[in-house]
Amino acid sequence: MAPYGRPRLGNWVCTMLAHGSPFVCIAMLVGCFASAATGSGNQIVIKPKEYQGALRNPLKGFRPDAGPRAFTHEYATLARCYLKWNELENSESDGIERIMRVCNERWKDVEKNNIKVIPRVYLDWDEKNGNEYWPADMQVHDYSSEQFRHRVQRLIQRLGECWDKDPRVAWIQLGVIGYWGEHHNPSPNAQMQDLLGDAFTEAFQNEKVTVRNTGSAPFYYNWPVEVSLLEPKSRNIVWKDTFRDVDIRTWLAGDQWNKQSRKYGIEPKIYEVCGLFTVPGDVPHGEYIVALAVLDPAGMLPTVRLAIENYFIGGRHPIGFIGVGQTLSSAELDPTCFDDPAEDRTLHYELHLGEKR
Repeated sequence: MAPYGRPRLGNWVCTMLAHGSPFVCIAMLVGCFASAATGSGNQIVIKPKEYQGALRNPLKGFRPDAGPRAFTHEYATLARCYLKWNELENSESDGIERIMRVCNERWKDVEKNNIKVIPRVYLDWDEKNGNEYWPADMQVHDYSSEQFRHRVQRLIQRLGECWDKDPRVAWIQLGVIGYWGEHHNPSPNAQMQDLLGDAFTEAFQNEKVTVRNTGSAPFYYNWPVEVSLLEPKSRNIVWKDTFRDVDIRTWLAGDQWNKQSRKYGIEPKIYEVCGLFTVPGDVPHGEYIVALAVLDPAGMLPTVRLAIENYFIGGRHPIGFIGVGQTLSSAELDPTCFDDPAEDRTLHYELHLGEKR
């Protein structure tokens, strides 16, 4: 794996066309590095410098327990949450409101700290007596009866109702069976594997269910890429839009990272993304900063830091100057205006439960 939080999707070349017109064409090459602004006529090429530090990016890296430790961790944007079955449901008469109450208590303020949760339900913590957490109306150590089959399917269906559109959830760990829900002591047989796989597939149409990955991981969700115009002094947004037909899940990192040489054995590909945008007529003529950002759909706020030095606190990446209704002498930004992305603790998302990813 490459240095933590440094996805190659963060390396941009931005080409801006048609200064002084109501149209802005932006082309990005994902996977290139350089440092200067070049071009001629109405075309300007910006090649940001690579950011050398580690970045605290969503859905990657360290996974402390949910709560204060995750909130204060230097790099964590994920938190694990082990949930006892009888904590969520202690009898068949318990409703899904019990599941939601427990989760709301355990996951309090995760969105304010830009943390996504990885929940796992378990029945048995270890070999010690007293560490079993079956509901009161079920038989301890029963993993195979018809009652167990019915109840585990019912639980998974209810978890889907609670979690499948919950923006606090990163993905689900299948869990349930074996010590710590890790599928050993005992291991699920083929029939139980099929039952669990089918139940989770049906219950979770939006969230992912964890499988083991080898090599570098992609970004798992299709979050939108935003382009915006910022007022240079205040950095306030004057106008913004998102790219059409861009799927960041296809922007794959390199693979076979070599710690000694600090290079990929398999270099990342270069991806080109283009967008044509119309700037509304009510945007005053003047000089603006073009900025790029990857947004969390939960609130449509910037939460992904790209691996370039061009960064403003709040999650947007300033690329260069552009003129609306006028032509500029230079598009290049002064690097001293950039903020350090590793120091930004303002990023967050918003809760609108029931919102589809």
